[in-house]
Amino acid sequence: MSTNYANKLHSLQARRTGGASLISKHMTMDGRVYADSVSVGDSIGIESYQVRAGNKSATRFALGAMQEVEKRFTDAALAEADRVKRYLQGKLRSRLKAEFELQGSVPMNLHIEGISDVDLLCLRTDYRTYSPKGESAKAGKYRSWPAELEGVEPEDWLFELRNDVQRHLVACYGEKNDVNIESNKSIGLSGPSFAVKVDVVPAHWYHGVEYQRSKDKNDRGVSIYVLNEHKTVTNYPFRYMREVKSVDHQSNGGIKASIRLLKNLRADSDAKGNMRFLSSYDIAALICRLDPQQLALDEGSELRVMARLEQGLEALCYDESALMKLRTPDDTRCIIDKKEKTAEIKILIQELKGLNEMVAKENSDLYARKSRFAQDVGEILISTRIPLI
Repeated sequence: MSTNYANKLHSLQARRTGGASLISKHMTMDGRVYADSVSVGDSIGIESYQVRAGNKSATRFALGAMQEVEKRFTDAALAEADRVKRYLQGKLRSRLKAEFELQGSVPMNLHIEGISDVDLLCLRTDYRTYSPKGESAKAGKYRSWPAELEGVEPEDWLFELRNDVQRHLVACYGEKNDVNIESNKSIGLSGPSFAVKVDVVPAHWYHGVEYQRSKDKNDRGVSIYVLNEHKTVTNYPFRYMREVKSVDHQSNGGIKASIRLLKNLRADSDAKGNMRFLSSYDIAALICRLDPQQLALDEGSELRVMARLEQGLEALCYDESALMKLRTPDDTRCIIDKKEKTAEIKILIQELKGLNEMVAKENSDLYARKSRFAQDVGEILISTRIPLI
């Protein structure tokens, strides 16, 4: 584990400002400019974390790793997804009715890069599936399909949607941009006219038991087409987003700050090549199982959150059998569904412990000098406040 936080701080800054090359004019798919935007390449501003902690590199890294990516980068990424949506809305055949939703880290403000991929769900709305065990299904509220749809499987319906979306995107962007049509679950758009990569994900709605009971849009499932297996897989991205937002609200932003911190620690870890199984989704899900009150973020109290995060994660890992039973926020699976993930969580905890110790040294002369009168790391972090600017 590297303790050179000056280098890690440089890496963090580069990651956060990677969007400084974003284009200042967005082009429509036919090449016409439809809107101007402020060129973020004109100037790279100094973020608050870079000055709040002075020359304390570990503390600066910690504050920056917890902070949201600048809004201008997030807005630019969302704008890219929006113009792809506008184009497809105008080009899809009238009988292939579709609507669009965002999923993933960008709309949740959990991304840690200035240039972050955006997932754009393209949902076919003239076709959906449902659970026969739901109360609406049992009450006969789902009408039979028209005769022409009898025998049509969900994967066939989505294969048609994918082909149509792909045809339009390749026709427009095939020569001047990369259109990745090989990915199993999405069509990837990148290249010089895109500020960020946009992944278009063909899918349809799935009405499960919970949605039929609640009628809450966030409980609707999404069935995504898997190209190489010609099948669909169902997940619940909006339920996940709702649950993360709810627990983060209880922590006054501490949950999301903790998620970003661990994602940044993983990105800069010397051992990141050994962390192949634990996903960003898993990291977020795990932190959402901690006590939000313990991670409550008050003004200038980020260091306190770091201490409580270390304590909470160690407590979770103390009982490995209980850890293996923890469920994701959307309740679709266990978070730790592979034993290899346990070892990777422990690597991240060690990264966090190392950071916490370095931050304690920077903020306590007694601890740095190993004085017998020094507080321990947790006490230092809990009692130290870094004023806002």
